[in-house]
This record gives sequence, C-alpha cells and structure tokens, in this order.
Amino acid sequence: MRHTMATTLPNVRSTDASCEILWHKRAFDCRTVSMKVNMLGTGTSHGIPMIACDCEVCTSDDPRDRRTRPSIHVQHNGIHILVDTAPELRLQCLAGGIRRADAVLFTHHHADHV
Repeated sequence: MRHTMATTLPNVRSTDASCEILWHKRAFDCRTVSMKVNMLGTGTSHGIPMIACDCEVCTSDDPRDRRTRPSIHVQHNGIHILVDTAPELRLQCLAGGIRRADAVLFTHHHADHV
C-alpha cells in the first residue's frame, strides 16, 4: 500500500514506521485516518425512478426506491470534499445538511457529473 500511494501521489512521505500524506500543510497517519462520509446520491446515472420505466423498482412506493444520482460528501479534519456532482447536487446538499465544500473531486468525466 505504501508503495502504491508513493507512486501515485506526489505529496506522500513514506517511512518504515508510518505513511504520512501531506495535504494543505496538514499531515495524518494513514493507519489512524477517520472521516465522515455522507452518501448524497446512490442511484444510477439516470436516477431512480427512471422516466418512462415500468419496472418493479421504478413503480415502487418504497421511499428507498427514490434515489438521486451518485455523489458523496467526505469530511476529514475540517476539510469538506464533494466527490462527483450530480445535476441535483443542490437538492442533495439541502437534504444532507451540507453547508460547505472546500474541494470537488471528479472520478471521471461524464455528463451526469459536470
């Protein structure tokens, strides 16, 4: 793990005793990382239910079958990161109580994120 991180992240210092990642001049030990992850959307790239779909899930009355497109909010050491931004991000942030974003990470270029 240490070698993978060292080769893919330019701001990584690795020693035999620990692995430290430097980000915004803050260091943390990879072995003791704790963070809060809020799943803002867990649906497909079209959302659920899909328009004009008559399948069992899309016609369900179960509120768990009403899901917005994928986005997450990660909080660690006072830093707030959005991972992927669905078109309904405003609604997701309001529903999830998200009040701040210091950075946005796009996992891939796709029409439902940008």
